[in-house]
Amino acid sequence: MANVYNVTLSRKAKSGAISEMTVAYKVAFNEFERNTKVRFREYVQLWGADSGLTGADDYLHSVPTSAFYSQSSTLTRTRKFDVATSVLDEDWGKDEVYAKVRVVPIVPSADTEKSNEISGWF
Repeated sequence: MANVYNVTLSRKAKSGAISEMTVAYKVAFNEFERNTKVRFREYVQLWGADSGLTGADDYLHSVPTSAFYSQSSTLTRTRKFDVATSVLDEDWGKDEVYAKVRVVPIVPSADTEKSNEISGWF
């Protein structure tokens, strides 16, 4: 299974109450993945760290998914996207936001379909 590590998040303020977010991370592949060029789907989400009433972190935003192939060495990925700064305002007072990155192998799938029926005295 691919190993995601060194995930970093940064923010740059833009005009019009927009924030440019940058998520960077590295992916290390196992021997099978390195040798067979497995295709992966990437999921990037923003979450608000919350120690308030429920203690549960708050989902804030998802980036459209993208796909990539494994390679023979560690892969460095960077995603830049804009969000309304108000999305990052996840609680009262100072806001704490982090990125969650998940990579999932896209496995070949099989399809089964039933034929028409034939009848007779076989």
